Amino acid sequence: CSDQLADQVGWPAALALVVAQALMAVSPLPSQIVAVPIALTYGFWEGVALIWTGWMLAAVLQYWLSRRTADDIELKLLADRTPQWLRRFPADHPLFLILARQLPIGPHIVNITAGVLHIPLRRHLWCAAIAVVPEAVLVSGIAVGIFR
Repeated sequence: CSDQLADQVGWPAALALVVAQALMAVSPLPSQIVAVPIALTYGFWEGVALIWTGWMLAAVLQYWLSRRTADDIELKLLADRTPQWLRRFPADHPLFLILARQLPIGPHIVNITAGVLHIPLRRHLWCAAIAVVPEAVLVSGIAVGIFR
């Protein structure tokens, strides 16, 4: 059934859904609203790949937006006012970049923190790539399992 639907809507629709999911993930709205139809339309494995792609695109967009904003308003000036205990927090550590993403608003926290603190994009991306897999599998599996 999903193969027939995927054939009908085609891969241009998949691209549009991935972009919509990424934009939704950057916003405060739950991007699972778009992720579930992706899995239903394209099946479990293709759903996982497309959902993962959408959340990776969102990670890059939110990182870039927060980094650019921090540079534009010169957030570095606020570093002198940051409490000492918070300055010691290892926000660039892979455990933070991976595990904090599993919290309910964790992806927003991680993406914005990484951008504002100028954590290298490469580190941010490989940590995001690992951290996004479990939720992509979970959302795709639940969608395909419940609605089929």
